[in-house]
Amino acid sequence: MQLLAPGVPDVYQGTELWDRSLVDPDNRRRVDWFARAAALDAVTKGARPEIDETGAAKLMVVTAALRLRRRAPERFDEYTPLEVTGPAAEHAIAFDRGGVVLVGTRLPIGLAEGGGWFDTRVHLPEGEW
Repeated sequence: MQLLAPGVPDVYQGTELWDRSLVDPDNRRRVDWFARAAALDAVTKGARPEIDETGAAKLMVVTAALRLRRRAPERFDEYTPLEVTGPAAEHAIAFDRGGVVLVGTRLPIGLAEGGGWFDTRVHLPEGEW
């Protein structure tokens, strides 16, 4: 969501895969560029990695988001919050960037403890989605 929100997308060098730092990563640390290059090559060729310890799934999302911003910048010139209603509405954040709608989960542990989304709805703008 951060990559498609208003502003300049920011990914620390070396955090294209999972990073379990509790603070901002230190850009002086070693980065395994070969692992990142191999994962990027696989994703570029259509791989859909599992969500596992490699972090390749994160790289796939980062790559797709940044390529979308580059390919269609006109779809990111607005910011309109979207209404979410229903029993789990407090667990969602949703907005339209001008043709790209983002929906994210807030407070996922509480959502799971409450049993899930049930009839929660995101109210989209007119158009085809």
